[in-house]
Amino acid sequence: MITSFLLDTTFSDSDNWKLEDSMSYAYSIDDCTWKADGETFEATTTYFVHWKHLKLFCDELLGSTKLTDSGKGLTRDLPERHPYFREAVAVAIDGVGFGLDEEKLKTLQPQYETVAGGDSQFLSLQVAQIKVLFRTVDYDLLSDDDVIFGEEERYCIRDSNNTIEYVSGPNNLMFCSGNKGAAGQSMQAGCGKLSNTKTITLTMLDIPADPQDRYKPANWRVLDACIGHVNSTMYLGEAAGTLLLEDWKPIRHKPNLINSNVYLDVVCTLKRRNNGVGINGWDGTHGTNGVIVSPDYNDEDDFAGHNYFPNVFLGNAFRWDLLTVKGVKTNTRVFQKKELNYMFDFTKDVSDLT
Repeated sequence: MITSFLLDTTFSDSDNWKLEDSMSYAYSIDDCTWKADGETFEATTTYFVHWKHLKLFCDELLGSTKLTDSGKGLTRDLPERHPYFREAVAVAIDGVGFGLDEEKLKTLQPQYETVAGGDSQFLSLQVAQIKVLFRTVDYDLLSDDDVIFGEEERYCIRDSNNTIEYVSGPNNLMFCSGNKGAAGQSMQAGCGKLSNTKTITLTMLDIPADPQDRYKPANWRVLDACIGHVNSTMYLGEAAGTLLLEDWKPIRHKPNLINSNVYLDVVCTLKRRNNGVGINGWDGTHGTNGVIVSPDYNDEDDFAGHNYFPNVFLGNAFRWDLLTVKGVKTNTRVFQKKELNYMFDFTKDVSDLT
């Protein structure tokens, strides 16, 4: 929490100066305005800050994200909360102006500074006036210490929509079929069935750019390696094998004022398919006759996910069956698996995905 100050406070010149430790600023609650429309809440407040600390103040006020010094890990400084409406956080600088009231301006001594790289000069005052917009946001803000399972807990917007798809597998693979007596039968051409499929759009906000390519997120290699693979363990609360990463794209924005750090929003498209009991409920591994005892969400064969296709050889006992190269569940499948939980774990790289 930033603390208020008197305008004649002596400002620190320390290179290690941090806004939360010794930032000198003031806000006027008399200048605070707010509005609400039932969905969002907005408030504006005016701040006064020493000009030489203006950029740092803005960056700290809006929050920042960066890779740790080792490059292995992610750390976030959360945006400042409104001094009164604590649910709202700083999201934009609505306007910047110089100085205070006219009488105060007369007491300030302006100074001239040379613009870097040129001969022109500009007039700089000692104090800047900043109007800040605060807003409630539609994603969770957690500190580094409060993250338990992964980055998807914070700075993440998740949308989804359901569709019905006709699912059919490749003809050259074989069903496993458990104890139903049709193991080894090849998938028939044109054989398919309707399936309820959910498309999940995962938008991860303010991801640092790769230092070598500022148009890509720092984790782009891991994301690329995960495309076309299903989750090897439970991810986003969904069972192993039921989520398929179809695509991801970066949206570049918001360079940092102090160190020019570039952030990107990363939009991932995942397809979720879960058609009930997997082969472990038929072959005696975790159950029998289509019943799973204490299903394991980290075992991809307790649930009929993306590697399961309609088996027409079972007659009235039709079910979604595992399809592999030779009809054995340990063989190669249509979709290989990766640890999707590592996509936004910046302590991991491609070698950790297997």
